[in-house]
Amino acid sequence: SYNAMNQAVHELRYTFSSRGLTVFVQGELPKLEIARRFREDGNAVLFATKSFFEGVSIDGAALRLVVIDKMPFEAPSPLLAAMEADATERARRAGVSGRRLEMWAFDQVRVPRMITELKQGTGRLIRTATDRGVMAILDPRIRSAQYGRNKVLPALPPAELVSRGEAVQMFFGVLKPWAPTEPPPVAAAPAASKAKAKKSAAVTLVDEEIPF
Repeated sequence: SYNAMNQAVHELRYTFSSRGLTVFVQGELPKLEIARRFREDGNAVLFATKSFFEGVSIDGAALRLVVIDKMPFEAPSPLLAAMEADATERARRAGVSGRRLEMWAFDQVRVPRMITELKQGTGRLIRTATDRGVMAILDPRIRSAQYGRNKVLPALPPAELVSRGEAVQMFFGVLKPWAPTEPPPVAAAPAASKAKAKKSAAVTLVDEEIPF
């Protein structure tokens, strides 16, 4: 949400800026201009909602980390309520009852739709065969909730799964630092060396704050 984004900007902008990182925020410039400057900078931080990436693709070394603060469950709406009611009624007719029936709409409608949104969000990171980086999902429910462990995690793109920031730091340590050139790179990420060829192209960090 925009409220969550603005809160993150308020709390973290100075931290990033003080370390020499350029900070972009959705709404402060036109979307395509932000995307262009983000690519050209190569070492910038972007605060945005999921709507920012509609029609925008940032591939290559400039995008190495995607952070998702919480699982993107859909806000209540008449359409969603109708879909849940229909799913529940179908389950009742099929003989589902008790607690299982109570959770049916959540498990069969809300969770699958959320997973689709989440996969689209994490999919912003790996756009080409040479892209590498970290998908950080900070929502603790991805491990604490049964649906998180049994449905969400298995549905994520294939990547090494870690829960400690140190592992992420080690992963970034094997990536070649981005260096500006003329013209600046817009798509190609540095190829992995033969010594690192067997390492995952991506790492998924779950349920932990990113160490700044």
